[in-house]
Amino acid sequence: MKTLLIIILSYIPLVALASGSQVPVPSGVKLVWVADNIIQNGLPLEVQSFHSTLSPEAILSFYQSEWAQSSQPDQPGYIENNVSDWRVISRLEGNKNTVIQVKESVNGGAEGFISVSEPFATKKPNKIAKNFPKMGGSDLISVTESVDSGKGATTIIFQNTFSVASNLEYYKSSMASKGWSLNHSVDQGATAIMLFARKGAKCEIAISKVGSGRTTIFANVVTRG
Repeated sequence: MKTLLIIILSYIPLVALASGSQVPVPSGVKLVWVADNIIQNGLPLEVQSFHSTLSPEAILSFYQSEWAQSSQPDQPGYIENNVSDWRVISRLEGNKNTVIQVKESVNGGAEGFISVSEPFATKKPNKIAKNFPKMGGSDLISVTESVDSGKGATTIIFQNTFSVASNLEYYKSSMASKGWSLNHSVDQGATAIMLFARKGAKCEIAISKVGSGRTTIFANVVTRG
């Protein structure tokens, strides 16, 4: 029965993404764009979410069949991993890396994400992230850029070993020195949130202590134009 399912699902047209990438999708899968114009850590990225009445195992079987043949010499057709509740299968083809993340949906069936990145593209530096204040010793975890309805958003994530309170005071001072006005601030001890604004831009900073004893700083900067 499992073999029959794979054969049936293989007769599926390809779904074209904004970049021109074509990804096979099982029948009955409902796709929703998360973003088609993202730069993740300097590299282009497209993401779609999906829901299906098929099980996660059926989704994985479909891609195991579709990607069984390697696209490059001495390379496997696909790589599989488990990350918490997620099953992950990925394939590198040319300069595109396609990743399928799937797990069981709370309502039955499966849910997940399809992402396509270009890992070998030339990285595009982000000026907002480069100039954004951070405490000494902070590690830059990720930078995500997107454009939606004429607004640009840059999401930056740092981590450091300083307390939430120290980060809170630092950002109140350093953001003010860069011309940002503090509109709202909430300090709950283990977490803190600040909302800033300046001409043509808004910024939200969320600070929280994570289980490893490190502090995470999440900054989202939204600009018009």
